[in-house]
Amino acid sequence: MHKLRCLEILSLPRYFFDITGTVWHLKRASHFSGIQRTVVMLVEKTAQRVGSENVYLSYFDKSRQEYCTFPYGFLKEEELTDSNALRRQLGFRPIKKNRHPILRNYHGRRIKLYFHTVLAWLNALFHNDRFFHKRNTTRAEWIEFHSQERRSGVSLQTSSFENLAHAGDHLVLLDGTFTVSGAVDSFRKAKLRGLLVHTMVHDLIPITAPEFVPQLNQLTFHEWLLTSKTYTTQYLTNSEATRRDLDYFFSVYGIERPVNVIRLAQARLPAPTQHSTGPLLQNVNLSAYPGLTGGSLDSRIQAITSYPFVLCVGTIEIRKNVWRLATVWDRLRKKEGISLPKLVFAGKSGWMKQDFDALLQATGNIFGWVEVVECPTDAELATLYRKCQFLVMPSLYEGWGLPVGEALSYGKTAVVSGTSSLPEVGEDLVEYCDPVSIDSIMEACLRLIDNPTHRAHLEQRIKETHLRGWEDVASDLVAAIHGVK
Repeated sequence: MHKLRCLEILSLPRYFFDITGTVWHLKRASHFSGIQRTVVMLVEKTAQRVGSENVYLSYFDKSRQEYCTFPYGFLKEEELTDSNALRRQLGFRPIKKNRHPILRNYHGRRIKLYFHTVLAWLNALFHNDRFFHKRNTTRAEWIEFHSQERRSGVSLQTSSFENLAHAGDHLVLLDGTFTVSGAVDSFRKAKLRGLLVHTMVHDLIPITAPEFVPQLNQLTFHEWLLTSKTYTTQYLTNSEATRRDLDYFFSVYGIERPVNVIRLAQARLPAPTQHSTGPLLQNVNLSAYPGLTGGSLDSRIQAITSYPFVLCVGTIEIRKNVWRLATVWDRLRKKEGISLPKLVFAGKSGWMKQDFDALLQATGNIFGWVEVVECPTDAELATLYRKCQFLVMPSLYEGWGLPVGEALSYGKTAVVSGTSSLPEVGEDLVEYCDPVSIDSIMEACLRLIDNPTHRAHLEQRIKETHLRGWEDVASDLVAAIHGVK
């Protein structure tokens, strides 16, 4: 009986999640963007569902030119979903602008930065714990944070994927592998050895809307999508809209592969870890006291949240329609009889936004009505979601639209484009607009600004709606994985 049980355990399929894109992203960034957030949340929830002992994380190591893997269990609880914790596990040096919370307010102010750095080290040297407690951290955390700057090299012990993965196992490619040319041979060999390879396509924007991406990305993506048929058992898409785009692409090239839709979540950002909250907030019920934050905030974020504001989240680039949105606020500020909130853009700086930059520069950020927060932390972004009046996302094209779902999870409605995948996320809980019409965007915003009762009605509808969580997404992913032969 014992021997039979051992054979059953050995025969269980294992799940190898490719995180190459996430690893490469974290080499140059301290926070997740949408696709990386999707990857880590799906891996975490799938591991909870199928057993963490059956889950492995894999990536292509450029320096070794090898496709590596390591057990999910090597990571501590919440380390996968905490970008800075994962960076530390991978052995990456802290990014210079990612200052310790004590110093975050002094970024770009060299004299004050130097003074407060020296002050903190003197207090650490003389074991003045009170100095650090007053700043919501500890002496040990300060020393540990800076000791990371002297560490380099991947600290996780990895194994060769080819030696560990066997026939019947699943290789799940979730995070935009079209930039991972070195891993293609590993994917093909995996398929030949009997693994089932599941490829997620988040969007076909480089093909369906090529005007919004660099030309090199258009060609690279097109080649990757054609090449992927040589190793993919089934395709996964994050929305019905993306599935339609993929079906059309396959019909053009005569490709036949099963496609399963795994709709993404309408869920909050992960709760801050104990490391990020510091000792003073570890025993606070943040849901009961929403005014308190789960991490250190830049003083500018605190200032922004002191005024009514509307929030726009995402990479600040042409596809997000930021110029038209800023132009809407330029018109609204001249309109009499409305209580106009500020407009806050939160995200990293993207490409082809010269018209947006020129407009803000020429008008002094629309005469102070517009604020730009570059690369907010999760704690800062959660605070912005909690305190905004509503979200606005007039994107010209999306594969899914995580910010809309995130806003809904914080109880906030939105103004959203009625195109591509966005109606699948917003359902009947938001106002829709035509993204190429400044008038349409402005009218939709006015319906929420000018009519608080209508906004409250939508917020009540959100409370009564079952929003899709990452557990639901993971459940659908596992079902799709096991449904293909």
